[in-house]
Amino acid sequence: MERSPEVQIRNLDLDPRFTSRTSSADLSMGWLLRLFRSDFFDAWMAVSYLYRYRRKRGVLDYLCNELYVVEYGDLEKYLPQICHMIVYHLKGNPTIERFLMDKCSSSIHFAVQVYWFLEAAVEDSTRKNSKKAIEFRRKLKAQCETSAVNGPSNMRTEDALDTEMAQTLIASNFNESQGQLSSLEEENGIELFRTAPRLRRSRSLDTIAETEGKIKSFGQLIPVQRSVDVSPVGTPGSRFSGDTESLLGSGKNGSEQLDYYDLHLSESQLRNMSARALRRKIEIVCEPAGERKVELESLKLLTIKQERCDYFNMCIALMRSLVKISLSMMNYPDAKRKERLREELETVDSLILDQMVKELENKTPMGVVEAGPSAYLRAPHIPLIRSGKPAVRVLRTLPDECVVLSTKARVPYMLYVEIVHCNIVNCDVNIFCEHLVSDQLIFPSRVIPPSPSKTSSNVDKAEKTRRALIRTVFGELREDKEKRLLGTSPFDGIPNRSIYAFIVKANDDLRQEQLAIQLINAFDSVFEMEKVNALLTPFTIICLSSDAGLVELVPDAVSIHTVKKRTPDFRSLRDFFERAFGPVTSSRFVAAQKRFIQSLAGYSLVQYFMQIKDRHNGNILLGSSGKIVHIDFGYMLSNSPGAINFETAPFKLSGEYLEVLGGTKSRGFAYFQEVFIAGFFAARKHHEVFITLVEIMVEGTNMPCMKGSKTLVESLRRRFFLGIPEKEALSKIKALIDESCNNWRTAQYDNFQYMTNKIL
Repeated sequence: MERSPEVQIRNLDLDPRFTSRTSSADLSMGWLLRLFRSDFFDAWMAVSYLYRYRRKRGVLDYLCNELYVVEYGDLEKYLPQICHMIVYHLKGNPTIERFLMDKCSSSIHFAVQVYWFLEAAVEDSTRKNSKKAIEFRRKLKAQCETSAVNGPSNMRTEDALDTEMAQTLIASNFNESQGQLSSLEEENGIELFRTAPRLRRSRSLDTIAETEGKIKSFGQLIPVQRSVDVSPVGTPGSRFSGDTESLLGSGKNGSEQLDYYDLHLSESQLRNMSARALRRKIEIVCEPAGERKVELESLKLLTIKQERCDYFNMCIALMRSLVKISLSMMNYPDAKRKERLREELETVDSLILDQMVKELENKTPMGVVEAGPSAYLRAPHIPLIRSGKPAVRVLRTLPDECVVLSTKARVPYMLYVEIVHCNIVNCDVNIFCEHLVSDQLIFPSRVIPPSPSKTSSNVDKAEKTRRALIRTVFGELREDKEKRLLGTSPFDGIPNRSIYAFIVKANDDLRQEQLAIQLINAFDSVFEMEKVNALLTPFTIICLSSDAGLVELVPDAVSIHTVKKRTPDFRSLRDFFERAFGPVTSSRFVAAQKRFIQSLAGYSLVQYFMQIKDRHNGNILLGSSGKIVHIDFGYMLSNSPGAINFETAPFKLSGEYLEVLGGTKSRGFAYFQEVFIAGFFAARKHHEVFITLVEIMVEGTNMPCMKGSKTLVESLRRRFFLGIPEKEALSKIKALIDESCNNWRTAQYDNFQYMTNKIL
């Protein structure tokens, strides 16, 4: 990927502030330049130095330009910090704003995430009644929306679609349907965006207005509205190719030009005109008589923008409708919530199906199957999958499989959906029109491994008992559930399908949880880089606003509390391992125990460095493979339950966990110590990654864990044992393990949770 040619770069070699040989500060800048040009320079280094040198314009401009060559997957790891800096640390800086909006214009997946962050920021400023902050953040949100719809500023149709595909788009945009409000808005009360594909008209060189409107699913035009230009700072508008005066003709005195969407029609005329009449009006305007001629290239660009606008709206509106369901269920008693959920999800399914069948005569799932990729690849993709991963699109929800998870203050629910795996990554510029290029792609077959035979004659009684226990505790495993549900799907015949699950939460600010997962991802990357055998399972959390979000479900895992509750005649965690995975000497038990040890070491390090509290067995999952996964990060870094720091042990290493390891004198415990120590030194080596991720987010945040600001950051730094010899650090690390082993306060906190909440 090349750097944007339009970005104004301050060359550090030529800037007089950096070339003086008499200043030590200038030497520092020379060192920085060598660092930025080295092979060690990466996304994290760019983000961390953006923050460190946020008041030095030359460094800032140079780093923003370097970020253009960073892959989306790497950039996404630090997206919360980049957005946070723009909102709180670099307010009004055109360079970083321009960079972010350019990225939004190149990737709708990226733009959707930025939009949600900015929406949460607007809601924060609204609660604080800060007019300046509200205005600034709304402007950024509008810029993000506009960038997503307009696409890259230098976009040409041949870059996105070939001529035949572009003409297909044009034809689909003027079909026999009358403009009307989107069913998304009518049926769900969701206000869709007012940004439409943008064309410019100029009254003078310095006065530019844009056309904005709302577009229904690809085939219909909605009456436009006027608004102030909200283009990203310095971004050239999407203009007609060629000479605009000869292209659209002149108004009075030759100074006013005609917007394509205007076509000399009023808003009421547009609303009441049929698509056929509108198409005839376009043909008249496009006739080559005189100078009134609209080039085909311009029409192609318009239809591409319409498609982008439609897709962007659909992605946002679908997630909002899921959140709305969670909010609406709060008004119903527990007994009726599942029924209400089913009714609402049927409406969501209708919206998704409408998106896929809009150009089909057979508007049923069978019609989608018969039409193939040109239909089902119109479905919206799931934003929980990261930028560099292949996209997955939602075909339908599965109401019968969903679970309502009621609490006193909110009603989250576990949502299962049927998805189709795509052959383009989420950040692909053409994700909005994959259905048009699908015939150029090769879709790899996705084979679901067969489930173990349950009736095989060679399965002995012990093995049947073991399998029965796994099913009792963990329920239907993902492979079995997938095989059952896909076999009865109305979309049977579409290749590369699977089942995906996530939790929808409303009335719950998930930004602290999102930061926790971001830090866990950073630990996981460090362990992988340093070849440490610590095992972490970073799932994804996406914030949709300041009080709503999605949480990816960890498959085939339940809380340790649930394991104890569901296991018949439960005696101990060690006993469960022997019953579920076989005798101690069996290869299955050894593999499960090894995964338990590696994941226990990994999450013990995470608990210590991040100071995660509320470590009861309801917040720690056990997977069917033997690994553990920590969830729920409401208390970390500086806050703790009840504002009382009762859990003073560095991490949870209770007696029942030690028993699974084989005791403190066992090889299992020695292996745990080995992995823990290796992981600690790996994290210590890369300590600045974790410290900077937290430090950037301190200012302006509403996260409860960020109380204490500088004290919080310094406390985090001290936990890495910096500035002391490795031998002394090793002694301190062993002391952490000794202090955590069967800690009295850990045991008492588990007892307290059992007495108050019946958590085993």
